[in-house]
Amino acid sequence: MAARVTALAVAVAAGFVIAWARLSDPAVIRDMLLQREAHVFLIMGSAIVAAAVGPGPLAAVFCSGNVAALFVAAGLVVGIRLQPPLVRSYRRTTHRMPELTGSIGL
Repeated sequence: MAARVTALAVAVAAGFVIAWARLSDPAVIRDMLLQREAHVFLIMGSAIVAAAVGPGPLAAVFCSGNVAALFVAAGLVVGIRLQPPLVRSYRRTTHRMPELTGSIGL
């Protein structure tokens, strides 16, 4: 019961922060996409950094005796190691559309 109350408190606090930062306002999202406002990117970046600080949930699952966490950890490491070469490969094979030099008539 205490875990549910704690989860509810964290969810309410997160919702308050999201509303306080006006992330539910369509104008804020539009300004972010037009690169007029950087604070949404900063909030998302801080969330990514907080999640990347350490694999806390994975360590907690593994320390509780769940051996399946080893497969998750292996997948995490493989994904992290494969991401840079896959991005390089994608950039080499991406074909760009040729630019049109004249108008197209009917």
